Amino acid sequence: MNAVKLVGRSASPPHSHFVIRAAAVGRDIKPPFSHLGWILTTFALLFLFHPPTPALCQPGAFDLLSFDRGNSETFKDIYAIPGDGFIACGSSGNYTSNPQYIPGVSYVIRIAADGRLIWERTYRLGESSLLESVIQTDAGDFILGGRCDNDFTAMRLDAEGGVVWQRRYGEGHCYAVIELKSGAFVLAGVGYRIGNTYEGLAVMTDADGEPLWTTYLTAGRFGHFYSVRETEGGVFLAGHGTPVNGRGVPWIAKIGFDEGELIWERRFDEIDGDRLSMFFGIASSQDGGFVACGSMLSGWLGCLLKVDADGEMQWFRKWNEERYGGSAFDITYGLDGGYYVAGRRVVQPGWEQPYAYAVTDEGIGRWLSIYEMENIPPFGIDRNQFHSVVALPNGEIWAAGQA
Repeated sequence: MNAVKLVGRSASPPHSHFVIRAAAVGRDIKPPFSHLGWILTTFALLFLFHPPTPALCQPGAFDLLSFDRGNSETFKDIYAIPGDGFIACGSSGNYTSNPQYIPGVSYVIRIAADGRLIWERTYRLGESSLLESVIQTDAGDFILGGRCDNDFTAMRLDAEGGVVWQRRYGEGHCYAVIELKSGAFVLAGVGYRIGNTYEGLAVMTDADGEPLWTTYLTAGRFGHFYSVRETEGGVFLAGHGTPVNGRGVPWIAKIGFDEGELIWERRFDEIDGDRLSMFFGIASSQDGGFVACGSMLSGWLGCLLKVDADGEMQWFRKWNEERYGGSAFDITYGLDGGYYVAGRRVVQPGWEQPYAYAVTDEGIGRWLSIYEMENIPPFGIDRNQFHSVVALPNGEIWAAGQA
C-alpha cells in the first residue's frame, strides 16, 4: 500500500487502488463548480473530506492511498465501521485496457481509520466474480452481494475476511444488501428470466443465507434494482424499469416484510419536461422519506429526487448541464443536515472524471468538485468515477471508486 498527501493540484499518486482523504477549508462559497484535479484510474479508490463549520466550502487537502494488484481493480462500495475504519469491496481483473480480457476475482480490503491496511483478500468464487455491496452485521462480521459467473450471489465473511458461507440465488446480479432490524437480510438487484428478460429481484435471507422469500418485479417489461433501504412496514427499492416503448424510466417501489409483496411503486418518466433515465443510490431523510440520485437522458451531471414515505415527490433537482452529462451513483446523509453525492462526469465518450457534490437538505448545491485525473500521470481518461460515498460522525466524507 502506498500513501500520498494531495493538496490542490499538486500530487503524483501511485498505482491502481487508492483511498483519497480530503480536508475542507473554511470559506463560504456560492453553490458553484470547482476543479480540484487529482487522480484515480482503473483502480479501486476511497476519498475523504472534512467539511468545517460553516459547511459551505470547497474541499482542500487530500490523502491518497493506493492498493495496486496490477490486474485493473475497482472498488464498488465502501462501508464505515463505527469507530474502527472501513471495509471496501469490488473486483480485480474484470476490467482491463489490454486486448485480452482478464477473468475477475472478488476483491475486499479492510483498512483502519488512518488508512492503514489491516487485511486484503481476493475470492475466486467462480470463473469470474465481483462484489457490489458490503455491510457490517450486528454480529460484527460482514455480508456482501454481487455476481458470480452469471448468478446473483451473496457471501458472509468473518472479521478477518474468512468465508463463512457463499450462496447463489439463480441467474442475476446483486447490487445492494442490508440487514433488517429483525436480523434478516435483504439482497436487491436484477434477476435474469426466461425469454431474455430481466426483472427487479429482492431476496430475504436468514443469517445463514438461506432464502426466506424471493420477489421478482417489473416496471413495464423489465426491472432493475440498484439500492435498498428499510422503512416502516417494509423495504424501499430504487432502480429503473423499461416501459413497452423501450426507454428506461427511474423506478422506486416498496415491498412488505412478510413475502416481499408489492405495496406501491412509482415511476418518474419525465419531470417538468426533463426526461430521467435511472436511479442508482438512495439515502434516508430525517422525515421518513428518501432522496434518490441518478442520471438523466439529457446532458446533466446528475439528478436528485426527494419522496415522502409513500413515494410521492416532494422536490426534484439537477445540476450542471453539459453536452455529454454524467451520473450520480451514490448519496449519503451527512450530520450537517445535508447530503453528499458521488458520481462521474462524461467529458466526451471514453473520457470520464469523478466528482463529489454537496447539497443542503433541500437539494440546493453547496459545492461541486470535479477531478481531472487525465492531467496527472500515470492515469488515463477512461473509467474515472466514484461509485460509493459515506459520511462519518467526525465530519469526514469518504468516496470509493476507480480511476
